[in-house]
Amino acid sequence: SIALATLVSTTVNVLRERQVEIRALVNKEACDLRLLRRAIFGMFGTRQHAGRRARALTLLTAYVDQLNRECRPGAIESLEELELSG
Repeated sequence: SIALATLVSTTVNVLRERQVEIRALVNKEACDLRLLRRAIFGMFGTRQHAGRRARALTLLTAYVDQLNRECRPGAIESLEELELSG
């Protein structure tokens, strides 16, 4: 019974540490995306660069959409189908 309690306690602690680490990484990713968006507007903020700005923002949006797809339930199956379809 003591061994089982120790095992359960260790498992819960490891899972909690993983959750905290994942949350920190997600927050860092969100911060990096905000900084990248600001950089895009800084580099391509004028009218003459509107096309480049639109292209960069389109690529950034596509990246965020991919992240969202990867975080949904059933994402592994969807990604495998996408990979197989070419």
